[in-house]
Amino acid sequence: MIATCCASIAVIMGLTAGAIAVVPDIGRDLGADQSALQWATDAFPLVVAAFLLPAGALLDRWGRRLGMLVGLIILTLAVLWTGVAGSIEAVIVSRCVAGAGAALLFPGTLATITAAIPPERRPVAVGLWAISVIIGAVAGLLIFSVGVQYFSWQVPFLVFAGVSAVLFVLTFFGVPETKAEHAVSLDPVGALASIGAVGCLTFAVTEGPTHGWLAALTVGPALAGTVLLIAFVRWELRHPSPLLDVRLLADRTFGTASLALFVMFFAHFALFFLSIQYQGYVLGYSTLKNSLGVVPPVLGYALTPLGPWLARRIGRRRLIVGAMALTSIGALVAILMAVAWPQSYWTFAVGAALMWGGIGLAMAPPTEMIIEAVPPSKHGVASAVNDLARELSAAVGIAVAGSAFNTAYRASVGDHLRDLPDGVADTALRSPARALEALGGGPGAGRGIEIVRDAVVAGWMWSFAIVSAVVLAGGVVIAIRAPRADGGA
Repeated sequence: MIATCCASIAVIMGLTAGAIAVVPDIGRDLGADQSALQWATDAFPLVVAAFLLPAGALLDRWGRRLGMLVGLIILTLAVLWTGVAGSIEAVIVSRCVAGAGAALLFPGTLATITAAIPPERRPVAVGLWAISVIIGAVAGLLIFSVGVQYFSWQVPFLVFAGVSAVLFVLTFFGVPETKAEHAVSLDPVGALASIGAVGCLTFAVTEGPTHGWLAALTVGPALAGTVLLIAFVRWELRHPSPLLDVRLLADRTFGTASLALFVMFFAHFALFFLSIQYQGYVLGYSTLKNSLGVVPPVLGYALTPLGPWLARRIGRRRLIVGAMALTSIGALVAILMAVAWPQSYWTFAVGAALMWGGIGLAMAPPTEMIIEAVPPSKHGVASAVNDLARELSAAVGIAVAGSAFNTAYRASVGDHLRDLPDGVADTALRSPARALEALGGGPGAGRGIEIVRDAVVAGWMWSFAIVSAVVLAGGVVIAIRAPRADGGA
């Protein structure tokens, strides 16, 4: 049962991270423009994030195993559709449908584990579930990269459709049904408000780096999402059986655990984004080599099962704060090594290993805290909150890292426009990928490539400085707010 639930979450994360690797090939094959390709990437996590809270309530009421089975059916058919799609519109729509299936599947995996596993075995089970999130993301990136390198962009989707079909069979026969013991209110008004709020805010954060933070396409959804979020909070405070008791966010255990997950996954997804930029633009790695280069430092996640064990001995608060300090130090190490060795694989790998080690240590304990803070009848919704923190942090982490990277990159290139060959300056300001392609082996290419790569390193360092500051600030808040005695802490 645990293996099936962990494999299911790994599939979702693999489809989230791995699809990024095939976007250029989809664009070339289907003749899609950049805006459409952005949607091909963002549609899946956007729909997942928007539907998580209502999905968690549905699973609490009607059964988590049933929700997982329905989610796997939808996910299998949608991913199969993506694998045979003949137009970019079909890819986008199928990714949206897959996101709806994943939203049903996602909270059921953790809620089933916490409901079916005895309390004494639960920390280990949650630790395995937590590490499967990262294993799935890395495995997905590798599978999609290999598929693109040796076959086509469709093949990885077909592989994942097959895996999802197998998981349906394993879930049907091997996962017990669990549900809330008492009737669970679905709160349709709250559900619609949460879908609109999360969807609009995630859309704004995702599109901000692409269209500009003050563009109508960013500001409009951000305002709409803010209004809907306020309406959701007001409604939930007055509702006798709310979808989510928002007072929990003020609870020192539930609130700080949610913050810890958000901050650490913010760092994870920012690091994931920055690793691709550095290896691709500075080291010149191919898509496959780029994916392989992530594997050694991401082994820092092997510390994840150690987190619950350490938490029982030194306390969850101390463990989480210490892990966040390690993550922040890792980001600073990456900056210092970039100063000393700006074009070395180890510049990325050493700092990243420290960061992923810290994130791994802090992965499971906050999840345990969230689950323990609510009654068993709300485990599905609690799992959805846990998952929502991860999904929102993906959008925010990539958006903040991308915006900081672009700002520092453009500033660095702007200081050396006169040193670039004719006709390359504007291209270099817009994109390092296009600049390196335009420079090729032409006159002045050596100096131009050096300028672009130095600018990438500058953007990389500035992004890591912001990540370090965010994680450090989160650690300070948790050190002050988190309970000193909490589940053995």
